[in-house]
Amino acid sequence: MGLSIGLASVLLIYIWTSNELSTDRFHEKDDRLYQVMRNVTEDKNDIVTFDNNSDFLAPALKEELPEIENIVPVSETIPNGLLSTDEKSIKAKGQFAGKDFFNIFSFQLTHGDKDHVLDDKYSIVISNEVAKNLFGSVENSMGKSIILNEEQFGDTYIISGCFKKSRESSESFDFIGTNEMFLEKNAMDAHWDSNTVHTYLTLKEGVDVVQFDAKIKDFVKEKFKAQYGTANLKWVGQLFLRPYSDKYLFNHYENGVQTGGRISYVIIFSIVGLFILLIACINFMNLSTARASRRLKEVGIKKVVGADRKALIFQYMGESMVLTFLSMIVALSIAFSLLPQFNLMAGKDLTINWDWKLLCGILVIILTTGLISGSYPALYLSGFKPSEVLKGKLNTTLGEVLARRGLVIFQFCISTLLIISVLIAYKQINFVQSKNLGYNKDNIISFKRQGGLNVNLPSFINAAKNIPGVINASDMEGDLLENHGEGGGIDWEGKTQRVEFATLEVDHDLIEIMGVPIIEGRSFSPNFSSDSSAVIFNETAIKAMGLEDPIGKTVKRWGKQVHIIGIVKDFHFESLYEKVMPFFFSYSTQILQ
Repeated sequence: MGLSIGLASVLLIYIWTSNELSTDRFHEKDDRLYQVMRNVTEDKNDIVTFDNNSDFLAPALKEELPEIENIVPVSETIPNGLLSTDEKSIKAKGQFAGKDFFNIFSFQLTHGDKDHVLDDKYSIVISNEVAKNLFGSVENSMGKSIILNEEQFGDTYIISGCFKKSRESSESFDFIGTNEMFLEKNAMDAHWDSNTVHTYLTLKEGVDVVQFDAKIKDFVKEKFKAQYGTANLKWVGQLFLRPYSDKYLFNHYENGVQTGGRISYVIIFSIVGLFILLIACINFMNLSTARASRRLKEVGIKKVVGADRKALIFQYMGESMVLTFLSMIVALSIAFSLLPQFNLMAGKDLTINWDWKLLCGILVIILTTGLISGSYPALYLSGFKPSEVLKGKLNTTLGEVLARRGLVIFQFCISTLLIISVLIAYKQINFVQSKNLGYNKDNIISFKRQGGLNVNLPSFINAAKNIPGVINASDMEGDLLENHGEGGGIDWEGKTQRVEFATLEVDHDLIEIMGVPIIEGRSFSPNFSSDSSAVIFNETAIKAMGLEDPIGKTVKRWGKQVHIIGIVKDFHFESLYEKVMPFFFSYSTQILQ
């Protein structure tokens, strides 16, 4: 049973690692599919890598570089949309993309022509699941109108195609709109310094990627220089290509160099799986060796009648393989029963698909386990002399004793290492849960604003404030932790370096509700009409800009003057691995209108 439990653990880890390693590798043109990246050299020569670019980049590259087969801009995922018909509504997240989206990516279109599904500005391609939920069947959805309720991109669209969602993709979306619509709804960011989209391309066969990288390296700098002059040119950055299949596993960069990412977790869990397998094998090996005394006479008789050591080794190795095979059957049943809980823990939707990869993996595990666990008992049993065995004299050498004790010690060392690792992980989780992030995360309910709530928001907030137990209510554009804007569009007197800022538009009372301490100045208030052009920076932002006595001073946000009314204490809104970046709140007078 111990071997079965060990094999079940190894099997679950194998399924997870196989899924991780195969993610984003199903695209037909995977070997020629790339994402355009940017390296920006900041002061102190620190290089920061970005994966977003201007919407102007894709058409400009396509026009000027014949090496490109197809290129497409793709927006950030719209996380809180609501797709509706006259009768039904369903939550949905989606993206807006250029016309060649389905020529570059191999998402299966079940209905619609991949060359034309995104031709019309109001076209939208929805998933089969959305089509079945809203229209009863995929066929019935084609050509029908559908309403997207969303703060910025809300409109009525026409369904031009349906696609099948892929389990092998790191991208999860329910609809694809057109880049033409994205530009119309996002007109204020239509410039070379906007960096609002991801850019993907496929190169023609035979194109040298290194040479192509050299050609696009300063492409944006030249465009930026022609349009805006040399001001701020050093902060534009240099372009390079990253294989799309690296996007999921190798997404971490330090000083402009790829240094890993999720692949670290794959390596760690693969090592853990190997350790678990070794523990199970050694345990099985020790039990088999301990039972060897019961079979000594069998070994002696077989040797007397002519069996050589090689035949005995094959026999006992075969028995080990059979026992491992039977243990694997039990392990599969355990893995099947634990898979739902494993998915919850891993945040995945894994299934056991009986394809050749899984069967080969199971076969390799059986052979490896059988060989490791059966090797020592086979060698141990087959090594006895028949005369000594039949006389009942069993001489154990010092080497055999040391080998058995060494296996036990090795087993306990690995077990101790795994236990220590679990304790460290527990302390890390406990640290994250108890870490003071700089804002109040208790007794606060947060949810996405969707559908009719966008229209009736003022009434909803006023009603919420009157609910017994509710202290206050407010709203923000985006999300504090995962959907805040970023950009370098802040200018100030004496600016000598480009600084990337994170930002959120908020209503009054939001800062107080979140419990973010204001260390200087004041918060937003409906009593000050001038707050519509006010901002509140964090400490890191003020230090990055080098401002002294900042309260009341003006800065420019995308060319528009805004004045500083407050400074908040730094708080964590990204991973704890990341330093707190410059951040500012702006006052959205449009939220409650």
